[in-house]
Amino acid sequence: MKRNALYAVALSSVFLFGCGGGDDGPSEPVPPTIGPLSQYVGTYSECSSGEKVQVVISQMDSNTLAVDYSSNYYANRNCTGAVVGVETYSAPARFTYVSTGTATVIDWPSDGRASSLTVDRFNLSAPRRTSSLTGSGVTRSDGRQCVTYGGGIFACLEDSTLPAVNVTGGLAVTDTAVLLVVEEQGVYVVDSVFPR
Repeated sequence: MKRNALYAVALSSVFLFGCGGGDDGPSEPVPPTIGPLSQYVGTYSECSSGEKVQVVISQMDSNTLAVDYSSNYYANRNCTGAVVGVETYSAPARFTYVSTGTATVIDWPSDGRASSLTVDRFNLSAPRRTSSLTGSGVTRSDGRQCVTYGGGIFACLEDSTLPAVNVTGGLAVTDTAVLLVVEEQGVYVVDSVFPR
């Protein structure tokens, strides 16, 4: 999975909807999956060297998608065995629909190639939030949370406090993947690929 730092930060999110509380009345209903954005709704994951990234895309209303991002770190490089670390985030990211059009997408279906795809353009926003890493393989090094996983890979969270994000990007769906793309000089470049 390709992950650009800009979108990796923006996608990092959890807690899509608040829970109803007590007997204060009925909780708010979850909106039905409607309109052109419904094609993105689903759970996507990919294993890379023992890290399994999972993205859950839900529809909040006819113009807004919510994104729940997390990572599980496994004892083995093929994402099997014990989960030794779990990375989560404290606040949601939202994609608010702007427009749809045909665009050139670079780096699809492989690096350096270009395709003409239908791209749904979004405003992507997330508040300032924190990340955490928990699990049996988690340690502290130089004040940072770190995890040893995948048969010896050592990785650390560079910063547990992430800045607010407000950028423009896009989503495109193909037969095999959902693509997160970023606009650069009139074309879109693949930022992340989530296999379907």
